[in-house]
Amino acid sequence: MTEKIGQTDTEKWAKESLVNRQIVEQILKFGVNQRQILNIINLLAIELENREALLAIVSAVKEALEEAQVSQKVITVE
Repeated sequence: MTEKIGQTDTEKWAKESLVNRQIVEQILKFGVNQRQILNIINLLAIELENREALLAIVSAVKEALEEAQVSQKVITVE
């Protein structure tokens, strides 16, 4: 019989994923709107060490925020 020492990579990944979901749950319980979620994503992206990932995420968030701003200004006539 082999004795397991430590955690497997899958177990580590599962544990990290659980913590990540708990963090998201707490943020959502705090009560945030869509714009705040995008701003939080942007602030977290700024903390990344990977510059390419940082730039890609910040760019996507900026685009989403601009689209949200435009959609708020759209006036429809029924």
